[in-house]
Amino acid sequence: MLSFQKASEKYVVSKNTILYCNIKIIKQGGEVNLYSKSKHKKTFDEFHELLLKEYVANLSNKCMSLTKKEFLELAILAESLKINHRFNKEKKRSGNTFIITF
Repeated sequence: MLSFQKASEKYVVSKNTILYCNIKIIKQGGEVNLYSKSKHKKTFDEFHELLLKEYVANLSNKCMSLTKKEFLELAILAESLKINHRFNKEKKRSGNTFIITF
């Protein structure tokens, strides 16, 4: 099993990613279930979600991984696509629920 530091270096994962946030929660004694089914409705349909996943993966493959904040700000694309959403229009970003449902 790789340590967080070695895995971060091997897979070029920034400490500002969701992975780091989850490890921090675990170290503090909390529980993280990455595979939980959320009771919240997804904002994007399968097509748009796939496009978003591919975009994020392509950035990561180019060593340009997004921070959690940047990822949450990406979700505001729903505005330009005229998709009904519950994102924070003032902050122009989604909340942590978006990460869970995504």
